[in-house]
Amino acid sequence: MSPLPTPPRVLLVSAPCLGHINPLVALGPRLASKGLLVTFTTAPHAGLKFRHHQHDDGVLRFEHLRGGEVWAPDDPRYGLHDDLARHLDDVAPAALAGLIRRQADAGRPVTFVVANLFAPWALRAAAVVGVPADMLWTQSCTVLSLYYHYFLSLAALPSKEAGPGAAVVGVPGLPALVAGDLPALIDQVPEEHVWRQILSSEIRGIRETVSCVLDNTFDELEHAAIEALRMHLPILPVGPLFDTENDGNDDDEGTAWLDAQPPRSVVFVAFGSVVMPSRDEMAEVAAC
Repeated sequence: MSPLPTPPRVLLVSAPCLGHINPLVALGPRLASKGLLVTFTTAPHAGLKFRHHQHDDGVLRFEHLRGGEVWAPDDPRYGLHDDLARHLDDVAPAALAGLIRRQADAGRPVTFVVANLFAPWALRAAAVVGVPADMLWTQSCTVLSLYYHYFLSLAALPSKEAGPGAAVVGVPGLPALVAGDLPALIDQVPEEHVWRQILSSEIRGIRETVSCVLDNTFDELEHAAIEALRMHLPILPVGPLFDTENDGNDDDEGTAWLDAQPPRSVVFVAFGSVVMPSRDEMAEVAAC
């Protein structure tokens, strides 16, 4: 009897920031449930605690990037996000290529890489070792469409001088928008900002870099935006991506409270892992 074929091995890669990591970690078991062997990797930040764990729908394994000049897990520079982005761009490609080679030498060759946009070094490393790769966009299709149309000059997006009420014109599939609705990395940070530079570069080259963009959304939520952007990019909705088994919500208290509020009376604010508002700033947000 001939041996059974080895299941494909997928390597998920992220920068070590929770807002980037969480969607990929949620995607992992879904891929594993389809019979794939899935490993997640990122730089070994001390604030990130991972272990191999079994979900109802598959196994997700973890292996940190290591070797070369990768910072030690307790290096305080992990808290300096601009320095972190530059550091990973310099050293992570070699570390990731080494991980892929070690897997192959051990008889566990990686057959596909999925990385989020803010880990462009992962796509470069995969190309060097000849492994195909796709990108996971961790935000909505609406936000991706705005970035795509802005950085490729496909829409008339107003300048800062036009004011927050100026109309955004020419973004198919999106509702009426004004300048104040635009993502911060379009008009609220300087062009030399490192995360903006990464975003601009990757969005401009996305059609040549990957064969598919996995998007953390679903058709019922953003049908018009998805269909319109598919005229430019191969979009595959794979969301919503969140870990229902490890979200810390063991009861329905929060949901019950939300259900008891009047319609359109609650605002959810997510600052991500880069912004660290002060106590006074949080009080001001709460008072709004």
